[in-house]
Formats: sequence, structure tokens, C-alpha cells
Amino acid sequence: MTHTSTASLPPLDDIVSRIKHYSPRTLAGTWRRAAVLVCLLDKDAPSLLFTQRHSGLSSHAGQVAFPGGKQDQREELKECALREAWEETGLGAENVTVIGRLSDVVSLHGIAVTPFVGVATGTYRLTPNPGEVANIFDIPLQFLAQDPRETTDVMRFSNQHSLFIPRYRYQDYTLWGLSAMITAEFMRVGLGMDISLLNAPSLAPTRELPSVRASRYPSDYWM
Repeated sequence: MTHTSTASLPPLDDIVSRIKHYSPRTLAGTWRRAAVLVCLLDKDAPSLLFTQRHSGLSSHAGQVAFPGGKQDQREELKECALREAWEETGLGAENVTVIGRLSDVVSLHGIAVTPFVGVATGTYRLTPNPGEVANIFDIPLQFLAQDPRETTDVMRFSNQHSLFIPRYRYQDYTLWGLSAMITAEFMRVGLGMDISLLNAPSLAPTRELPSVRASRYPSDYWM
């Protein structure tokens, strides 16, 4: 497990600068597309915004996620992330300054998801969409900077190397899967942490995910 003291947490301006100058991996070609908003809340203790999906949804019920969803026709991916954030949380595009992107990731359903990183600004009120979102909450960066993972989930592919995905518990919420992959890259780039999806940390127990499938990523994507 990687630990970083709270004293070493970078200033918010440094985090923003690192994200702005980052060149993420991108998935070219024809994909079903979606986008999420990785939103920094500029508070006394800076944090990331998350939602917990409603338990009655047909897919990903009850899971922790970044605000986001599938791209509409003739919609730019950044517009998709901002629209979904508004629909799910009430955070308007006028209250978000988008500062950069993180790498595309592929969902279990074969959808290419693009994370946009933004900073919430101005005055806003977060209100969960009752048809989609059960709860809105945020996780402090100081918590994430400790890499306080409960386990590391091992996703094995039949045609490529494995991915080692952190699983975190914050209060009553569990952050895992695709959202944890995105969070780990944010931690590496924005917070300057030594964290990788290609290696399991030595002090955290591993948990094998039950199914092995062929990877949809290009063979050199994670290199």
C-alpha cells in the first residue's frame, strides 16, 4: 500500500496545472461513447465529487460513480459530461471550469468512457436526481492521498496482462471498478502519487475478479 502524508498533498493550483498539462491515452476508432466529470470541489479540504446510483436502476444499481453517461448524437464528449453532471446533481456547466482529461477506459459493456476533470466554481446547490441518484457525496483528497485501499481487485485478461484496481471504502461508500481506475489515474497525475494499475501494491490483499475475458484495449495501451 502506498502512503503519502497529508502534509505532502499538493496545493490545488499545482493539481490543476498537472492535469492541464497531462497527455492522456485515447481510444481511437468507432466505439460507443460515454463521458464522466471528475469534479474537484474547492473547499477547505479539497475533494472529488461522486454519486451513488439509485438501487432501482437496471444497470450498476447502488454503485459509486462519477457523474456521467452515454453520449447523445451530435454532442461533444465534454458537453456530455457537463450535461450528465447537471442532470444527475444539479451542478450547472456555468459552475464548472474544465481543466483537462484523463485516459479513456472501457466499461464491461464495451463503452469507451472519457473522463473530463473540472473544478466547481461559484455558488451552486447539489441536488440528486431522484430517478438516477440515491446520494451525492465527496471524498477528500487527503483521504485518497494515503492510498487507503481495502483490497486490490485483479482483472485478468486472456490476451493481455492483468490490471490491479484499488478498492476503497469511505464512510458507507465503496469505490471500485471503472470509477476506481479513473480515480487512481487522477491520484497519479494530479497528486503525484506512485500508483499504477499494472502492479499490485505489496501491502494490500488482492481479490480476484470472477471472470476472465479478452481485453478490448489495444495491446500497447497501458505501456
